Amino acid sequence: MNENKHRAVSHRIFSKSTRLLSLIVIAIVMIVALSACSAKAGESSEVHPKDVTVDFSTSPQVVHTREATTLIADVKGLKTLEGASLAFDIRKANWKGLPEVVNAQLVDGKYTISKKFEEKGEFFIYIHLYQDELHITKKKQIVVE
Repeated sequence: MNENKHRAVSHRIFSKSTRLLSLIVIAIVMIVALSACSAKAGESSEVHPKDVTVDFSTSPQVVHTREATTLIADVKGLKTLEGASLAFDIRKANWKGLPEVVNAQLVDGKYTISKKFEEKGEFFIYIHLYQDELHITKKKQIVVE
């Protein structure tokens, strides 16, 4: 009987130490995971959206209907354009339908698309810039003659 009591006590001690060890391992894994996530979040938050500017232009400067026009976005304020993408969201003023969204190509450090406007009028160009978890939108305006 004394031997059974000894086994029961040793089983409880072993069981408690196993649980304690498991809790320590889980805590260490959680700390490592959380610190990795916060380091990544800190990296993307190094760039403040207010510091990012987009110089928008067209070529030719005067846009005419049914003529090829290049929309150009020159992005400043990012540490690098690596991993970034940009889309032009084109909307005619007072239009209630869906916008035309065109992904731009990076050419010589500037994002560009070629576009033919079929109608005269005022257009709003929303420039969507994405990099990692950063999403910046800038609104520009053009008049098509």
